[in-house]
Formats: sequence, structure tokens, C-alpha cells
Amino acid sequence: IQTLKDKCDAIRVCYQTLDARDKDDLCRKIQNLFTDDKPPVWLSTVHRAKGLENKTVYILQPHKLPLEWAEQQEWEWEQELNLRYVAVTRAIERLVLLQPENMKADYTDTYLEKRMGEKAADFDHARQNAIAMSKSGEK
Repeated sequence: IQTLKDKCDAIRVCYQTLDARDKDDLCRKIQNLFTDDKPPVWLSTVHRAKGLENKTVYILQPHKLPLEWAEQQEWEWEQELNLRYVAVTRAIERLVLLQPENMKADYTDTYLEKRMGEKAADFDHARQNAIAMSKSGEK
């Protein structure tokens, strides 16, 4: 009896979650979950997701967008900002950010605006140093 009850509960959850109109629609939607034509979960890099959209998108470790590293060039920073934009605009209905437990991260636009200002100042300072060095003949 418990096995039958579990099966009925599973069918009820599928019916409600998949928004099935009737039993035939429910059967089609369940079959589509297990088809090889379109996997229910697709893992991808942000680069590979360019131009694609999905109903729900999960971003793993969003705190690494934009990615920063030592000796990063201005054009590389701009590319990282572009990748962040691509990542957060792939979701049609829902964007889910998954980060490590106990990590406090600020994903607001004000954080990014502040960081962009800091990076712009860093790049401007580096440009000024390069100009000064070229004028003095240093390398």
C-alpha cells in the first residue's frame, strides 16, 4: 500500500509541477524529461552559452564574475564584464546564483559600479606610468 501511495504522490507532484492539462499531456511531459533530444540539465561555460536562453539558469560561483587576475589588461577586464553580462542575461524566467556556503558576496549593481571605477583608476594609473616611462626613455 505504501508503494502505491508513494507512486500516486509522485504522479501528483509531476502533474502540478509540469503544469499538465490532462493525463496525455502529463505523459508527454514526463517522457520529455527523459528524452535524449534535450537533456533536462545542460552544463556550459558562459562562452558557450552566448546567444542561447533557457527558462531557468544557474550560475555556479557567481562571485568569480567578472574574473580578475594580476597583470590583467584593460581589454581583458572589459571581456570579463561582457561575460558577466552574458551569464546574467541567459535566463528567461529565473536566474539562480549558487555560491559556496558561508560566503558573503555583493551581487548588486552598486558593487560592480564601484569595482569598475576602481579598475578604471588602476588602468588609468598604469597608462600614466607607461607614458611617463616612455617620455623618460625607461623600459
